[in-house]
Amino acid sequence: MLGYIRQEENRHFRPRLTWEEMAGIPFCVLHCGESHTRRRKRRLLRLLHQMAQQGVHQAVMPPAMTALCRAEGIAPVSEAPLRQALMEPLLDCFCRQNGLDLHRSTVRLCAKRMNSTVEQAAVMLVQKARYMVLDIGQGQEKLSDWLRMEYGLSAGHSGRGAIMQVCCDDVQAENIPTLWLGQACEAHQRVRYRLLEPWCGQIEEDPQLLSVLFTERKLPVEAFGIKTVESDA
Repeated sequence: MLGYIRQEENRHFRPRLTWEEMAGIPFCVLHCGESHTRRRKRRLLRLLHQMAQQGVHQAVMPPAMTALCRAEGIAPVSEAPLRQALMEPLLDCFCRQNGLDLHRSTVRLCAKRMNSTVEQAAVMLVQKARYMVLDIGQGQEKLSDWLRMEYGLSAGHSGRGAIMQVCCDDVQAENIPTLWLGQACEAHQRVRYRLLEPWCGQIEEDPQLLSVLFTERKLPVEAFGIKTVESDA
């Protein structure tokens, strides 16, 4: 069961639970205000506990609620699946916003270990960037050999510093423009999406909710556009 925590504009809204269906998916919805008296906070905690008891282990939630929810075993929805599916338009938007020209430049690809996201990002960068530097903790040699055999790319420093990096998990990144694509990506970067016709205006454009609808195949990848990619979320 999925949860959805809505913070109402009324700061003193009394917390309550409802059941709602969005795009054919049932949600247990917790309505609450942005600030709480002790009494309201106790009620909020009781309702969070009740959500967990009813089988809610993952929820769409505002960042301020994450700690309280995790204490009850309710995790925030990850945006990683949606971001990975939209990897190329995210990169294009990020480069436009930051004035980056990859066709003449070096890009650093970093991750703790090789996985499908790293491979997908590497293939994308082969087509987008002039040079690519790998910083992969586990599996770098295998990826480097594969890129050389498949694309004739020698992933090295090329004597030039990277103008940006693509991070595919929660690694320690260098202090250069960074596009985050892995787990916990939303902790580093906020992406604002827009739904295209004929889906626009029908569904809230909350990134976590959109990720749920994409993962559950209620929205295709063609439904999404990118408004902005904002670092230091």
